[in-house]
Amino acid sequence: MKWAEIRREFPICLENAYLMSASIGPLPIQTCDAIKEHANYLMETSAIGEFKYFEDVEVTRQSAAHLLGANKDNIGFSPNTSFSMNILAMLLKQKTKKRQVIIPRDEFPASTLPWIKQGFEIRWVNSSESRIDINSIKELIDEQTAAVIHSGVQFATGFRQDLKKLGAILEEQEIPFIVNGTQLLGAFPVDVKEIKAMALTASCHKWLCAGLGINITYMNSKFLEGTKWPLAGWGSNKDVWKLDNEQLNMRSEVSAIEIGSFSSLNITALNEAIKFYQQLDPQAAAQRILELSDELYRGLKNAGIQVISACDPIEAGIQSCNSGIISFKASNSAELVKHLASQKIYTSDRSGLVRAAVHYFNDESDLKKLMAALKATCNFS
Repeated sequence: MKWAEIRREFPICLENAYLMSASIGPLPIQTCDAIKEHANYLMETSAIGEFKYFEDVEVTRQSAAHLLGANKDNIGFSPNTSFSMNILAMLLKQKTKKRQVIIPRDEFPASTLPWIKQGFEIRWVNSSESRIDINSIKELIDEQTAAVIHSGVQFATGFRQDLKKLGAILEEQEIPFIVNGTQLLGAFPVDVKEIKAMALTASCHKWLCAGLGINITYMNSKFLEGTKWPLAGWGSNKDVWKLDNEQLNMRSEVSAIEIGSFSSLNITALNEAIKFYQQLDPQAAAQRILELSDELYRGLKNAGIQVISACDPIEAGIQSCNSGIISFKASNSAELVKHLASQKIYTSDRSGLVRAAVHYFNDESDLKKLMAALKATCNFS
């Protein structure tokens, strides 16, 4: 893979060491060009081309389904993960009277607050040295467990769970497995059938580099059995153009969560972002991320910096707990992040840690800039 050529697709890299893909991934030129082309189409045709919107949505749905190893009928789009998690919680309330869910304490609030709002009690799984032990999850499972909610990659520490192993255990115990794939999609291959996910929701503005405002949500057909969609709108009926004001005739497909119109620019961006990612070899992209993050991890450790992220030996490859997120301690993380930004080295302050997110478009020069700046700054604890 010619990573230097791929890096040129990301102009943000020309003058910056951009290590913030865990916050917002930059748009590649290919995706940006597709958005511009679609914007021109809207400018020149407006409502004349309104039916193309629905065609584009279905093309993108098929692309998203292929990306996740799913059937397109099991794929819906939403604005963000918080919206989709609320939908999933409302559906689960219809399926069971159980009101306890198991969630790691290290999760991003989009994985937790919707469940609290919908009346579920959370049983927290604590991490140990940033690792979330599957045995710790198993120990919390009892007759009141309604589901396990778990991110593929933890947003602050970068811990990447063995979803296949966890999913198999939960399937055996007939406990729904709901995955937040936001920090996973676009960095590591994911197959919803292989990991036995009942549902997966992923906002696409991070590692998939599709821009803010679009989310892919997968729901297994079994998860939907015995449920009714909790929200409705003109866009969720089977025949949207019948424009029936009196009868609800909702689709059975997961696309029913698309209760109204949303931005066609987002749909265009997502379809092109998926196309761009799949033009790469996703396995090679994942390996590239792991190699760069391992180099950064070793550089930080050799410099005496306290790294919080867990890191398996590089030989473990795709089976490791590693991701593109490397977080480390500093006496004042917010000030250090600001100082690094003044040198065009962009990281994030998360939970009092400095988080560096290494993507496949990064290279060794980005890591050298970061390490040189850190070594010149006595700001660690």
